[in-house]
Amino acid sequence: MVIIDLEKKKVLFAEARKYKCPEKWPRELSKFLSRLAAKAYAWDNGDDPFIVGSAMFSSNLARFSSHSLFASSSRTISSTLSSLSCVYGTRLASTATAVKTKAAEAAAAQGENPVKYELTEKDMKRLNFQRNIGVSAHIDSGKTTLTERILFYTGRIRDIHEVRGKDNVGAKMDSMDLEREKGITIQSAATFCDWEATNPITNQTDKYAINIIDTPGHVDFTIEVERALRVLDGAILVLCAVAGVQSQTTTVDRQMRRYNVPRISFVNKMDRPGANPWRIVNQIRTKLRIPAAAVHIPIGVEDEFRGVVDLVHWRAIYNKGNKGIEVVYDEIPSDLLDFAKSKRQELVEQLAEVDEEIADLVLMDEAPTNEQLSTAIRRATIGLKFSPVFLGSAIKNTAVQPLLDGVCAYLPNPAEAEATAMDVEKPASAPPVPLSPAAEAPLVGLAFKLEEGRFGQLTYIRIYQGTLRRAQNIYNVRTGKKVKVPRLVRMHSNEMEDIESIGPGEICAMFGVECRSGDTFGDGAISLTMTSMFVPEPVISLAITAKGIESPNFSRALNRFQKEDPTFRVHIDQESKETIISGMGELHLEIYVERMRREYNVDCVTGKPRVAFREAITKRASFDYTHKKQTGGAGQYGKVVGYIEPILSQEELLEVAAGKETTGAEGEEVKPDKEFVNDVMGGNIPSNFIPAIEKGFYEALEKGSLSGNPITNCRLVLQDGQYHIVDSSELAFRMAVIGAYREAYKDAGPVIMEPIMKVEVVAPVEFQSQVIGGLNTRRGTIIDSEVRDDEFVCIAEVALNDMFGYSNHYQPLDVIGEGAYGVVCSAIHVPSQRKVAIKRITPFDHSMFCLRTLREIKLLRHFNHENIIAILDILRPPSINDFNEVYLVQELMETDLHRVIRTQELSDDHCQYFIYQTLRALKALHSADVLHRDLKPSNLLLNANCDLKLCDFGLARSARPPPDVANDSSTFMTEYVATRWYRAPEVMLTFKEYTRAIDMWSVGCVLAEMLSGKPLFPGRDYHHQLSIILDILGTPSIDDFYAITSQRSREYIRALPFRKKKSFHQLFPNANPLAIDLMEKCLTFSPKRRIEVGEALKHPYLAVSWSIFDLVSWPFPACHPTTPLRCGPYHDPADEPLAEPIDPQFFDFDNGDPLKKEDLKVLIYEEILRPNSSNMLSSS
Repeated sequence: MVIIDLEKKKVLFAEARKYKCPEKWPRELSKFLSRLAAKAYAWDNGDDPFIVGSAMFSSNLARFSSHSLFASSSRTISSTLSSLSCVYGTRLASTATAVKTKAAEAAAAQGENPVKYELTEKDMKRLNFQRNIGVSAHIDSGKTTLTERILFYTGRIRDIHEVRGKDNVGAKMDSMDLEREKGITIQSAATFCDWEATNPITNQTDKYAINIIDTPGHVDFTIEVERALRVLDGAILVLCAVAGVQSQTTTVDRQMRRYNVPRISFVNKMDRPGANPWRIVNQIRTKLRIPAAAVHIPIGVEDEFRGVVDLVHWRAIYNKGNKGIEVVYDEIPSDLLDFAKSKRQELVEQLAEVDEEIADLVLMDEAPTNEQLSTAIRRATIGLKFSPVFLGSAIKNTAVQPLLDGVCAYLPNPAEAEATAMDVEKPASAPPVPLSPAAEAPLVGLAFKLEEGRFGQLTYIRIYQGTLRRAQNIYNVRTGKKVKVPRLVRMHSNEMEDIESIGPGEICAMFGVECRSGDTFGDGAISLTMTSMFVPEPVISLAITAKGIESPNFSRALNRFQKEDPTFRVHIDQESKETIISGMGELHLEIYVERMRREYNVDCVTGKPRVAFREAITKRASFDYTHKKQTGGAGQYGKVVGYIEPILSQEELLEVAAGKETTGAEGEEVKPDKEFVNDVMGGNIPSNFIPAIEKGFYEALEKGSLSGNPITNCRLVLQDGQYHIVDSSELAFRMAVIGAYREAYKDAGPVIMEPIMKVEVVAPVEFQSQVIGGLNTRRGTIIDSEVRDDEFVCIAEVALNDMFGYSNHYQPLDVIGEGAYGVVCSAIHVPSQRKVAIKRITPFDHSMFCLRTLREIKLLRHFNHENIIAILDILRPPSINDFNEVYLVQELMETDLHRVIRTQELSDDHCQYFIYQTLRALKALHSADVLHRDLKPSNLLLNANCDLKLCDFGLARSARPPPDVANDSSTFMTEYVATRWYRAPEVMLTFKEYTRAIDMWSVGCVLAEMLSGKPLFPGRDYHHQLSIILDILGTPSIDDFYAITSQRSREYIRALPFRKKKSFHQLFPNANPLAIDLMEKCLTFSPKRRIEVGEALKHPYLAVSWSIFDLVSWPFPACHPTTPLRCGPYHDPADEPLAEPIDPQFFDFDNGDPLKKEDLKVLIYEEILRPNSSNMLSSS
């Protein structure tokens, strides 16, 4: 009989509570262990509870061991009994041993196929209508836009908002301010929704629960895609109908293959010019190497895209109603029937290659039914053999609902997606344990993402098996620690919905659970762990310091970011003592630096990016090295013999440098980058020293002798050695292998490896030579190039160290205008996120174009005026030899006056304001003695605020002739001037000289065109133009006639019939009389009687007061004014600045003998390289 005091009894009772049986155990087993624990603490002087307990257990052991949970639960049962026996004696130890023995027998009986828990009818009813999907693609393919429509059509959100926060709201899944500002997804975001879809087999409509993760498309945030795809059952691969398969598309494809994720493809942006879905389908087959076929064909293309034809169910699908919310099914248009039949046949043929049932039908020359076709698509998609291709346009709200139907019809449910785990109690070679999404099975969940939330750490978890409940105790398999789940939520982007429990196949988040990304959680009943996601190594590093005094927030932010993001690393450089951050790219690190400023109020200074170089060996080298050191007493002795060799060949090494995975034959594992092999035979080196030798080898790889960077691609084979019975130690052998390696390394052909990036540059086709030249200057190797429609695509391999800053300047958006020798493209200046226009000029085909370019650059650099377009930057050419185009970065204006006049009727308010700004610009020009000479509506640019800017100074000249031609200005002033419709008569009649008045004539023509909506003098040729002018202005007066200095011109005028001047009031019956008066003063035949710019600004037409409400009728909706501009009279001498007169030698390149193209090219090159203090983007 055992005597125990009361206090010890209380302690033991509290201890017994720890051994409460998990709920998933059989009821009998749970009741038995509970009784056994209770008896152990309820001591009875006459009874021995352990004898009674052992007898109970022995009689029931056979029955318990037959239960499917016995083998997996035996460890916990036996540990419970062993713990009790440690306190109360050894009697329970025999019972624990019996449990272990029986468990081993049960496990052996299960053989190589562990138990998979059966799904109940309730489980299947829930799982059949559940989908876990991701939306992945290359950047700017429309992933977030598509997800926004999915959430809207499923009723998850009430309205549609666009990316970049254009409506001050932004897309739901882009919850970060940085995401809305930059228009890209930075973090993956989870949400859930319901969708009613019709089963293609049963034609029954059911409600499906869909978990969605929207992932980034930028390569720098690839870890977000990795961890999302790790826990998803299916995915939508979004492709642009114009760009097709791009660089990040292939990366996403590789990630989907890594985790065996079935995908359906969605060709988005079918409304874009140049959309070609068939080219994209072919790229999926060839570039992604997966059989694919379209299940839709488009009804209309580009601007006329309005619906799709469903090839499987043989019907047309349209979107009607507000934002396409109504789906309308109709007959297939007759003009598409033949094409639809051929594409359905193509779909059948593609399926026949991967599906036996369809192949049999094809061999028997039978056409599959709609149901057979749909079933085959689902079977092949889930089997990772096929990808059905859907078509649509998310931004135009077209064909998104059919895609949701495809998600429900063709992607797997959680029961069909294979999931396995490894038993930590078994050897690594043991087969994986299949997981079953049964609600009553033991819990298995994988934490795949961490975030720092307002209420502590937020851990995203996918439940693969069992049920997770709020307030439940769960176990972290990696650490063995038990934690309690205080709060369980479902995520809708950055919003949370509290829940009490969540079942298998679901995705949720839990608060207050400390863990790492990739940890497996269970309920303690079983010891299974799941494989984590692949984490790529960082490729660039930056030194970072906090401005001023370093605050605790600096280290707090860095600790948080590296905990949340496995690809973001932080360490202290041992030599410089600097804090180094490492990541996947410039944008990746830039985002974290900006987040530190915004979220932690820590301004940081960063150094130049550092590339993660590596060293490697290229050939085999032997070593025979003895480490011997004697300092009195026991010394150090160790001898090692062997060789080092490269693991990869030089060709494979180049693939690694280019970021490609190196594998063997199919099914082989990826080759390691370092390896230790022990081939020592006999006892020349005792086995207890081998781990020290291996450790020394890995230590030697940490720093190479060429650049001090880590060494990769090395295998060390230890063949022989020698030891001393007294002086040999682990330290001695560790030092021996380090010395041996350094000695052999010199003879192993060491090289320095730098990361090589595969770069895909997409730009307007006009920028082709600039792109290729830029890549060549960065030591790039052009792999492939392609011209498609109006885009140029170049694929190259470039050293990462040479790519810094390449993408940080301008991101092209669209071509917005073209001219005689140039094109204008809109772009984003990435550092400032400012929209700009890049004017590409190709002047070197003709010396005249060279002269125009040189004038434009010089003059625009001279002026700094609100109504004159400014040069913000000039892209510097690599060298004079590679100088083939000129790229001027200017302010972006949404349209020009010519486009507005052509499409809309302008109000008098607009005419006043536009003509005032034109005169204001002209006043600055004329004050600087500059004639524009090409004033016309297309050279008057406008933006959404009604701002007007004068552009295109290629024809401008000085109003003062140079000194050497002062006595004869005819050679100086008779050059081509202005477009014919806006050309003053004195130019056509070859007056000996012309003055600033020619620009005022053009102003009158522009005003007339604004008032009537059409040109006033639209001549077909020289004679017709002059005839129209005389028809309206009448025959010149005697004074005007004799002012014509050309005798031939006077004779021509004299020969014409007399014409009476027409009334401008009759020509413009609805125009403001003051506007007509100003126009008449501008359009006088004689330049001497023509109004000057200063007098024009004082004209009563521009002295009329107006209010901010006068502009409510802004004519072109694409550029609606957003802010009032002026209030009161237009003319204000104090607000009409003059410009500094140009030097007489400003146009010296125009004055002497004509220069050759080569000479002008040098002058342009020198002008571009000349420092310019007014360059507004130079600091970037």
